[in-house]
Amino acid sequence: MFEALRERLLLVVLLGVAPSVLLLLIGIAVGDYKFFVFINQGLVNYVLDFVCVYASPVCFFIVYSFTLIRLLLSKTNTLMISGVSSLGTGPAAYVIGSLLKQLVKRPDLMKACLEFELLDLGMHPVSHFRQQQQCLHSVFRFQY
Repeated sequence: MFEALRERLLLVVLLGVAPSVLLLLIGIAVGDYKFFVFINQGLVNYVLDFVCVYASPVCFFIVYSFTLIRLLLSKTNTLMISGVSSLGTGPAAYVIGSLLKQLVKRPDLMKACLEFELLDLGMHPVSHFRQQQQCLHSVFRFQY
């Protein structure tokens, strides 16, 4: 029993604490601003942008479809009910999220950057999917 608890604690330390300590050391050694610029500008990868924006939803839909078909065709009532309820939870979450977005509106970051002329697209390579990060970078640069 204590062995399993010790293994779980080690896993929590490795997955939770170690990356935080690593980021803290990098922030101290390099500086927050340089590290921020490196992540948001130096790691521009158009393949990764394409995979995250287009391929991930397709793969999720395929996996979800197979799982849903298996749940709906199962002979156990609880699994069938789980499949039917999963059909309703997705649209319900979307509707609730849309209502919450209308209730808690925040200013559009891109419009604010363009309005105050903070967006400098010529300075760094920017893909279509990274304009939000570029705008945020410009806001931080303007702040300092």
